[in-house]
Amino acid sequence: MGKIETAFIEGIAVIDLGERKLVGEHDDYDLWGEVENLLKDDKKKIILDLSRLQWSNSTGIGILVSAWTMAQKEEAELVVVNASARLDNIFKVTNLKFIMKIFETVDEAVVYLKSIW
Repeated sequence: MGKIETAFIEGIAVIDLGERKLVGEHDDYDLWGEVENLLKDDKKKIILDLSRLQWSNSTGIGILVSAWTMAQKEEAELVVVNASARLDNIFKVTNLKFIMKIFETVDEAVVYLKSIW
């Protein structure tokens, strides 16, 4: 399972979930800790890069939504990029696509995040 890694582009945190199946296994919840640590460090602009995510079930979607909710409570912006076609379809069916900001690429997300507060 890939390790969660965070890099920064112009002060914006980019969380890479690594190669994994997001199904609610113990390590999957590390995403919450990573988002929580960024928020504690006053990092209010976060990109969640799903480019290497292999699979997600409903528990995995719940983990993503919980991370997004955590950011919202702290008046931060967490956006999703590089969702697979299957995951993008789940976002559409569940209406999450209309709630969460979802971008095709990290570059698009950076442009958006730089344009807000």
